[in-house]
Amino acid sequence: MVENPFEIWGTYTNGLGKAHEAIDETRRAGNISGCLGAKMTGTFNVSVTRSRFAQLLNNCTGKRGYWYRHLNIVPVTYYLCRVIHRSGESRMAWIINWRPLPPELAKVKKYTMELLSRRPIPDSFKDGSKLKVFVCSPWDKGQVDAWWPKATRRWFQSFSWGPQRSDGLLVWNTIYKHFPWVDATVLDVGCNSGWYAFQAARYGAHVYGYDKSEKFVEIAKTIAGHIEHADVDFGLTDPGTDFDVIFYFSVHHYVDPDYSRLKETVDGYKRRCKKLFIELIDPAPGYNTPHDAIYGPVGGTHLLTYKHNVRCNRSVWAVDGNLK
Repeated sequence: MVENPFEIWGTYTNGLGKAHEAIDETRRAGNISGCLGAKMTGTFNVSVTRSRFAQLLNNCTGKRGYWYRHLNIVPVTYYLCRVIHRSGESRMAWIINWRPLPPELAKVKKYTMELLSRRPIPDSFKDGSKLKVFVCSPWDKGQVDAWWPKATRRWFQSFSWGPQRSDGLLVWNTIYKHFPWVDATVLDVGCNSGWYAFQAARYGAHVYGYDKSEKFVEIAKTIAGHIEHADVDFGLTDPGTDFDVIFYFSVHHYVDPDYSRLKETVDGYKRRCKKLFIELIDPAPGYNTPHDAIYGPVGGTHLLTYKHNVRCNRSVWAVDGNLK
C-alpha cells in the first residue's frame, strides 16, 4: 500500500484558536459547508511545533476556499487529515489555515493547529496523550492505478476508478430520495470498502462506517484519505449510539444464514434510527426462504428487487425507525 508520507505529532489544547468563531458565524459557516460538502459540528485544537506546521503548508495539497472577514474576502485552505489516538481510534477532520503565518511566529516553537470535523472528536482524544495527525493528500491516477489491483481482489463494491462489479449506483439511486441527507447522521453496518458511506457523505451526511474485517476498514480509510478525499470515519466496532439513518446492506446472511433472527435484528436497528435501509439476498443463500418469511419480519416499504451482477438476487427496503 502506498503510505502518506506526512504526519504531525501533537496534543490537544484549548488554545487560542478561532475554530469556534469560524463555524459559529452564519455566513462563514455557509462558506465552509459549501467548500467541504457538509456542516462542520466539531472543533479541535492541537498543539504542534511551528516548524512542522510550516512544512505542512509547503508540502501538502489542500482544498481552497474563502470566507468573509470584516467585509473582506479571506482565502482559506483546508487539509484533510486523520487524527489517531494512542488507543488506535481515529477521526477524520480538516486542518484549517485561514491566515498566513505572521513573521512574529518565526521563532515560536509551538503553534495551535485548528481542526474542523463533521462529527465532534471524542473527549477521549483530550487526555493529554500524543496524537498522530496524518495529512491526507489526494493521489493522482498513477498512484491509484498502482494501488487498487492489489487491494481490490475481493472488493464487492464499485468505484468509478476501480473494477465495475456490483450494482451500488442502482441501489443508491433507489434509496437517496427517501431521506433528507444534509446534516443527517448515518451508520453503515458492514461497510466493506465504504461505497455507500461515501455516497451519503457526498450528499451532506455525517457518516460512520464499521466492519468486522480489519482489511476492509483499512481499505476504506485509504480510499477516504487519498482517493475520494472525504471526511468519513471508519472503525471495527458499532458505537451503539443512535443515528438518523442506518444502512444494513447485504450483511445479514453472514450472521444469520437462515434468517431465523431477522425480525430481532431489524427491530434492534429500528430502535436506534429514524430510517433503516435494508438490502438482503433474497432468498437466503442455500435456503428456499419463502417471501413471507422475509417480507414480514422486515416490514417497511419494498423498494427494489434485482439480480446482482456477481451473486444472487437482492431486495431493498426502506423501514421507518422508532426515533422521531
